[in-house]
Amino acid sequence: WSVGGACNNAENSCGGFGTQTAAIKAGGYPGSDPQGLANESESYNGTSWTSGNNINTARQGHVGAGVSTAGVIFGGNDSISGNVTNKTEEYDGTNFSNGNNMNNAIENLSGVGIQTAALAAGGQNGPVKNFAESYDGTNWTSLSTLNTARRGSGGFGNLSNSVLAGGAPYTAATETWDGTSWSTSPATLATARAFFGDCGAGTSTAGIVAGGVTSPGIVGITEEYNKTANVFTAAAWGA
Repeated sequence: WSVGGACNNAENSCGGFGTQTAAIKAGGYPGSDPQGLANESESYNGTSWTSGNNINTARQGHVGAGVSTAGVIFGGNDSISGNVTNKTEEYDGTNFSNGNNMNNAIENLSGVGIQTAALAAGGQNGPVKNFAESYDGTNWTSLSTLNTARRGSGGFGNLSNSVLAGGAPYTAATETWDGTSWSTSPATLATARAFFGDCGAGTSTAGIVAGGVTSPGIVGITEEYNKTANVFTAAAWGA
């Protein structure tokens, strides 16, 4: 890991999508006003951040999917008093526009995929949930539920093949999605934790999660996930 360019606005619980050299972050809890919610967005070119157009609904605890020219953010909390939302917004590389709502209002969920094929899983609305939904660029469809309800998980992959790891209540459990159902993987995180800061990255056969929160506090641990098509080699996590 190496230090990159600093964001223009200090915020946590943002939603993000894109790649290392073309990334978007949006919303969150602003450091300038911890009692408010942000509607700001910024883009990253691998070196520095540039302020972009605002999202329509200020929020935190949401997630995103897609690339810097075609992304989507969904879920979260749009009120400091605790209003969990099902709102969706699409990004075209310049502006955010409102899309159709999710079936479930949910925050602290995980998201993977692209704007026209996104997967949302887990989260909370009061209790932690095992919800899963897919987005086709227009509508949301409810899917088979997770085996372990959780919030703040790290996810990576796509709508057809993805991995979900960790989450709160603090767990090391990993689940895989094959486009139809969730399966509990024999591979578990070395350190049970949650709230990776929307940081799960990679494919269903090679991904990472980094940082997070565990008892008794914040950690900077990175773990890599690897899986081979060879049926004799199980999936595994490595520090």
